[in-house]
Amino acid sequence: MANCELTEEMIYDNYEFKLLKKTLKKSYKWVKDMVLDGDPNKYDTIVFLELIINPFECAEIEGLNLSWYIRKDIPCDYTSLFVYFKEDLTNPKLLKINKDIETLPYKLNKSLHIPDEYRFNKICNKIFNVSKFSYIGENF
Repeated sequence: MANCELTEEMIYDNYEFKLLKKTLKKSYKWVKDMVLDGDPNKYDTIVFLELIINPFECAEIEGLNLSWYIRKDIPCDYTSLFVYFKEDLTNPKLLKINKDIETLPYKLNKSLHIPDEYRFNKICNKIFNVSKFSYIGENF
């Protein structure tokens, strides 16, 4: 299938996008939203997504320690979830969360429960990837 010209509306209306967002928000109460990260037509095979998170809830729920520079009054965004926390890159809890978030789009795309006509890659020959984690401040 040839690549298609994607719009934000096409992505936000896509079944697989909605399922991914719902699953992440249900699995991790500290995930508040998921949005498009940049131009969906920039790359031939991938569409990047941004998770809006509350790192304070994440730290409390997951038993993690926030990095000293994460403050309620300062919005921030990073390409890695690890940057928000003091735990190092070998912390098993943080590694599992990161791997789950990283692999979920691929697992959903391969799921036999999603009919082909709803699969994002069948529509435009692309897959989703979570590429950024943002905190927008204490007022969600």
